[in-house]
Amino acid sequence: MRELLEAGIDVFTTLNVQHIESRADTVRQITSAEIRETVPDSTLDSAAIELVDLPPAELIERLQQGKVYVPDRAAAAAANFFRESNLTALRELVLRLVADHVGEDTQEFHRTQTTAGPWKTGHRLLVAVSASPLSEPLIRWTRRMADSLKCPWLAVHVESSRPLDEISQGRLEKNLALARTLGAEVIATTDEDLVRGLLRIAHQQNATQIIVGKPAGAGLLEWLRAGQLLRRLTRESGNIDLHVVRAEKIDTGQPQRHWQWPTQSSWKQYAAAAGVVAAVGLVNVLLLQLTGPRVPGLVFLLAVVLLALFLGRGPVFLAGALSALVWNYFFLPPRFTFVIASAEDAMLFGLYFVVAIVLGQLVARIRA
Repeated sequence: MRELLEAGIDVFTTLNVQHIESRADTVRQITSAEIRETVPDSTLDSAAIELVDLPPAELIERLQQGKVYVPDRAAAAAANFFRESNLTALRELVLRLVADHVGEDTQEFHRTQTTAGPWKTGHRLLVAVSASPLSEPLIRWTRRMADSLKCPWLAVHVESSRPLDEISQGRLEKNLALARTLGAEVIATTDEDLVRGLLRIAHQQNATQIIVGKPAGAGLLEWLRAGQLLRRLTRESGNIDLHVVRAEKIDTGQPQRHWQWPTQSSWKQYAAAAGVVAAVGLVNVLLLQLTGPRVPGLVFLLAVVLLALFLGRGPVFLAGALSALVWNYFFLPPRFTFVIASAEDAMLFGLYFVVAIVLGQLVARIRA
């Protein structure tokens, strides 16, 4: 048949569900009959499928009338394969097969449309997965809900440029592996905005329901951040339903983490940042003989941006703050004090500090 299709010849054929490769094991479990002649599922991927369906009772009646097999073979078939319970199960199997193919076409067509929400032709769940230990019970809850609704489900992780430590990375991989083991379609995407990343995947995959965890209230900052995420999801999800699930806490044996100075960079990077600021300061001392006190600020700013191309965020933050203080102390009048004489210089210093920190962090994030 493949040779005919490759030659440009249309093929019309009939096929029973038990002869489809991916369904053969299920049919054997239902009917206890070994299926030897199977067709690969790839044959159906490009096919237009038309379902010809009969209720089991009518099919058995046709079998008894000799319209399926000759009388001797029909009697054996009716006693084994063509029992009503088997035919009912096979009928459900083929209906699901056709529905899956129609669902794939619907999703592909939906991606080309500009509609604001999902087409709720069926349920499709999406659970947000992170490195949090609360993701594990959330994944199990979504699996139970998918079983209740008899629908597919997605486990989506939105990765940002913020690096994870070794423990968090291991926990994330464990959560994704659990979702995959439980039958989820695991999708990882990249976005600095968690809400935007989740909704983008939800629209692409025609998800009808999004499941997220309820804020655990570990700290005021974390509680406010989680609350803002839920408010944005509620406001921007449109026709997609939102489930906020209170997942049971899991004791990981790890102490609760609070905000701390970024430690992903080694002490050598911090030393390199301080050394570069000192070296640029010496160059600026020489330039001061030819230029005014404001040009060194631009040179320091250039150094911070260049450091961001090679160092982590912590060293870049240190370089930005240190260069601002060095510029103020050694170059802005009155020199060798942290006092700023004029309002113009004070505004310039403040703007420099902000621009150096923000620009350095932005370049470091882009590099990451």
